[in-house]
Amino acid sequence: MKRALRIYLILSILIAASQNVLAQGCNNPVTVCQSTGPTSANSSEGSIALLPADLCFDSGNTLFYSFSTLNSDYLTANNINFIGNAQINIGAITCDTAQTGTPSISAAVVAAGNPCNPNTYSPALDCVPLSTTGNFSMALNNLQPGTEYYIIFNVETLEDGTASTCDFTIEITGPAVTYNLNATADPLTIIAGETVSLGSNEGFEDYVWTGDNLNNPETQNTSATLETEGEYTYTVTANVDGCPVTSQVLVTVVPALIIYNTITPNGDGFNDSWNIVGIERFPDAEVKVHSRWGQIVYRKRGYTNNPGWDGGELPEAVYYYIIELNPLGFETRPYTGSLTIVR
Repeated sequence: MKRALRIYLILSILIAASQNVLAQGCNNPVTVCQSTGPTSANSSEGSIALLPADLCFDSGNTLFYSFSTLNSDYLTANNINFIGNAQINIGAITCDTAQTGTPSISAAVVAAGNPCNPNTYSPALDCVPLSTTGNFSMALNNLQPGTEYYIIFNVETLEDGTASTCDFTIEITGPAVTYNLNATADPLTIIAGETVSLGSNEGFEDYVWTGDNLNNPETQNTSATLETEGEYTYTVTANVDGCPVTSQVLVTVVPALIIYNTITPNGDGFNDSWNIVGIERFPDAEVKVHSRWGQIVYRKRGYTNNPGWDGGELPEAVYYYIIELNPLGFETRPYTGSLTIVR
């Protein structure tokens, strides 16, 4: 009769485990993402689950969480050697002090074909038999790539028959779980009017870029054409194994030219000719200088600073310039301003 009752109780536990639909149950563990920082947990959301006998604690009020190691597509696409180490930190443990007894939490990490079936569990990678209100860590070694692992928490039953009610956080770090989206820009510095190419690593899903003047934001790699000088931050977000990953890159837009606005052609070796910094990058640039009445007094295609224009025989006065860069492959605004000749 006792044997029949024991079998009935075991079957009841198995049925309860298989029908467990709580977020923290064995049927639907909560995902712990390395990329999002600590995950909040509450022991009151656990339920009964049948666990293998070789864990360092017995089943009670049990919660299930899961994490995945780096997948093979990501590793292969980015030529990464997998290192199977990680660490789980359990912190910020606070328990209901009004309960009778000492609140405590046990934890283990396993691989499992089916977390609701104890016969499919691997040996525990780490197992913490008992922790009271102090924080603790679990060191994980020899993790396999592309594998889902389960973090099982068990909350001890108190003297009055209830389970401990505790809040705590779960955080996982380490090379086995750390994805790198690696936002890049080529080049990092462009001149106004140019297009920058933006890229990121392979092995993710649902890429989305944010930033100014993007040409196609919902792709792994995209570009942006920038007309105005300044600094621009581009952010790419993607998902992998249910976890969001984000990366940023900074693009600097500089003026195509730095134009000095005074020449003093007196032969002293300082400002004797007009210096237009950066003009050598634009061999088809056209430089025009005109008087205050609009008469063109100087015109040159393919301007160079060595030697630069010294003002010729023009009298001391303020003149005005227009510089058309005429670059290949992109458009840019003309540069205009004043140039003073001092004799």
